[in-house]
Amino acid sequence: MNASMDWDDLALVLALTRGASLQRAADTLAVHHSTAFRRLQRAEEHAGQALFHRVGGGYAPTETGQVIAEHAARVEDELQGVQRSLEGREGVPRGRVRLTTVPSLVASILPALTRLSEQCPELTLELDATPDTRTLERGDADLALRPTAEPPPDLVGTRLTGMGWATYRRKSGRPKGERLLYVGRLAERDEGTPVAGARSAIAVNTDSAMAECIAAGLGEGRLPCFVGDAHPKLVRVGAVEQTPIGLWLLSPAALRKSARVQATRARLVECLTPDLGRFAGTQP
Repeated sequence: MNASMDWDDLALVLALTRGASLQRAADTLAVHHSTAFRRLQRAEEHAGQALFHRVGGGYAPTETGQVIAEHAARVEDELQGVQRSLEGREGVPRGRVRLTTVPSLVASILPALTRLSEQCPELTLELDATPDTRTLERGDADLALRPTAEPPPDLVGTRLTGMGWATYRRKSGRPKGERLLYVGRLAERDEGTPVAGARSAIAVNTDSAMAECIAAGLGEGRLPCFVGDAHPKLVRVGAVEQTPIGLWLLSPAALRKSARVQATRARLVECLTPDLGRFAGTQP
């Protein structure tokens, strides 16, 4: 090394390793893109060698870059520990934490997020409602609340509950037409087995859109219970069915030791627990 690195150098290497994008690293550090680029140049000058390879449109750490990023993560944890000790409030989340979830979950988790905000007034939660399941893997979020049967191997987390599904129809009478129709992908079970006599009325790509189609009288269809039960114009038809899909709270393996993220995770689990029956279909 030509000179010792300071925390700005280490933080840039860590953010770029996590996000694989200079713009995402700049956003994480709350600096301009040009500032992040200068810090990268300075870090590589201090190291006396390249710390990243350009791969496609992003960055991948060299062996030395990965070693420095791992050291930076330990320094980050130590600094956070010092801050918690100084404030004397161990385990209380504070600062900025980015949570991503699918749009259909937002309304159902708002009560839990309200509890979290009341319990942790110094926590700033950034909620990103997107169907893009790669957000967490790219480093664009710290936590993800996601329905999935099996999380990717590079993520760690907790299965909070199973996800109940049921068939729904509109409360005010039968669907339009003489026959009951099924909406889009509801004409097939999750395992791909066709529903006997089902005919597709319309194809949609979100559960909320599907619920509105059923409410409009286009047909009966299967929905997650947390979507169907919450809709004022829908009623269940038949029993709740459990599928392999569960509700998971996930984070990147790289944040396993992040006190800020783990404290937020623990509090969020507590705040979600009273509402988990809605996702399983056992609680109205």
